[in-house]
Parts: sequence; structure tokens; C-alpha cells
Amino acid sequence: MATRTLKRIFLAAVFGLSGVLAALPPPDNVRIFSENMGLQLLWDPPVNTSNKLTYTTEYKSLSGFTTVCVNQSETSCDVTNKITPFGKYDLRVRAELQDQVSDWVTRNDFEVLQMTNISAPSVKLQTRRGEIEVQITDPLMRLNDFQELYRPVQYVISYWREGDVHKLEKRSDQSHVILSATLAAHVKYCVQVHIYSHVINMTSARSNHNCIKNSANDVVSGWQIMLVMLGSFVVVGAGTLLFFAVGWYSCRGIHYLHPKAKLPDHFFIPSLLPPLSQMDQFKGQPVELCHPLSIVLETPQTPLLDGGLHCTHPLQEEEQPERQGEEWETGGGGDGGDRALCSLGEMEMEPCLPL
Repeated sequence: MATRTLKRIFLAAVFGLSGVLAALPPPDNVRIFSENMGLQLLWDPPVNTSNKLTYTTEYKSLSGFTTVCVNQSETSCDVTNKITPFGKYDLRVRAELQDQVSDWVTRNDFEVLQMTNISAPSVKLQTRRGEIEVQITDPLMRLNDFQELYRPVQYVISYWREGDVHKLEKRSDQSHVILSATLAAHVKYCVQVHIYSHVINMTSARSNHNCIKNSANDVVSGWQIMLVMLGSFVVVGAGTLLFFAVGWYSCRGIHYLHPKAKLPDHFFIPSLLPPLSQMDQFKGQPVELCHPLSIVLETPQTPLLDGGLHCTHPLQEEEQPERQGEEWETGGGGDGGDRALCSLGEMEMEPCLPL
């Protein structure tokens, strides 16, 4: 009897506690959000409840449910660090208010690789020589690398003239794509890209459309390149010759102004002539200066004749001593006036013949 009484009391207590626990309403609109291999559980607060509610979140692995977020006031829980890209998980959450708790709200069988959303790739445009280069950057994954998870992938590029509804499409396995066909120069084109994965048959979000004005086709032909190269060689050669010519004439000028050979010292003696300013005072009629000039014709002296006679040149007359005897002139033949002075001493004189 006592055993039955205790059993009834225990059952009443258990059912009574269950009634208390179930009194709090569970979270509303529980959902899973996954992008780029991230995993979050989101929910809304229960209707007509206090703002002091807290929440506990758990995820289920092979070993059972494991608590991730405990007694938090936020209405989301990030489970990314607890999972792997290839797993399948159950997530659940409940509300708590002091001693009261709500029922669990569960979301089952979520496969991260198959069900996660892939964000749009980044796109960068450049134009050169009438072509548009599209550089695509893969989305950044929170778990592993994008190519390791989803390759092989295909990049789908849509492009069109700005304002045109007709779009062209190009597919490529490479993240660097060049658009060149049917592109007009100086026309603005818009580009939009998304990624398709063959592994899971999934398409990423589309990127924002980027627009750029296409450049002109400025490809230079071979003969133009050769002409430019030839012109550059001519300019360089002329510049080199001009450089050496300037250097050569500069050296010659320096040697002329500053010669290595030194002039003799007497070249630096000041001139004895008066300065030009004083010489200007003597300007006028020039004065002729005359001096007597004597021309002396020297003749050989004749030897003494027999009898003590000798002849002297007329110009030697002054040199004869006055004590000599008589002096006379003798005329010569017909050559017009050769003369000689003859002197006779104690010996007898004879006429003197012209020399």
C-alpha cells in the first residue's frame, strides 16, 4: 500500500513538472541560413512573451545532440565551427524564462554542401585594344576553398550594350576571360557573371552588372613598329654624334683659352710706348727728320814706286802731314776726272798715273 502511494506521488510530481515546463511557448519561425559553407540557426521570439527570454541551441552529430549556444538573448546561433562541409545535421532551439522552458523546435537533415547558398563572384573589368578583359574572383568560403569543394566549375558571362535588352553569353572554365567578338569601339558595355558547379548542379548568385566604355583597336602593324624603331635609331645616332661634337669643340675651346704651353716671360713686360690716350695728343702733320750721309769708297793703297813716289786717294788728303812738300793734281785720261794727289819728298817726283 505504501509503495503504491509513493508511486502515485512520483507520477503526479513528474506530470506536474511537465506541465510547468510546457507552459512557455517555443520560438517562432525557426529556420536555417547557410551561405558559403557557413551554418546558422535563426528564429523569432514567441508571441506575447517577455523580453527577458533566453535561448539554448543544440546540433545533432553521430554522438547525439551537443549544446552550442546556452542562455543567450540573441535570436541566432552560428554553428559553423562545429560542423564539416560534407555532414548532415539536425538543429534545435528552445526558449527559457527563469525556471520555465519551452519545447524544442527542430530542423532536420540539413546537408551543408548541397543546401548552402553560394554568393556572387567579384568581377573586375579592363579594356585594351578594343577588347574587354573580365577578371573573376571566386567567393570566399568559410569552410575549405571554393575550388576544392565545387570544381569543376564554369563561369557564365553575360554582356550587352548599355541600354540594350539583348544579351550575349559566354562560358569559360577560366576565371580570366577576354571579350573581343562584335565589340564596337567607344561603346559602353555591361557585364554580369555567375558560377555553375557541375558537382552539385548548383548556380551561384549573379554579380552586380559592371559597365565600362570599350577602347579603340590600337593594334600597331609590323611596318609601323619598324618605322618607329628606325626613327629611334636615327635620333639616337644623331644625338650621339651631336654629343661627341659638342665635347670635341668644348675641349678645343678650353685648350685654346688655357693652353698647356706657357709663353716666355718677356711677353708679359709692359710696353714702353705711351698709352693710346697720350699718343692721340701728338696727332698732326708728321715732321721729317734729315741727317747728313757720307758715302766712303775705300780703295786699296798702291805700293811705293821706285824713287819714293806714292799716291793717295783724294779722301786721304786730310790725313797727310802738312810738312810734306808740294802737292799737285794730275789729270787722267778720258774717263773724266780721275784724280790723284802726289807728294814728293827728298826724291825727284814723276807724274802720277791714275789708278
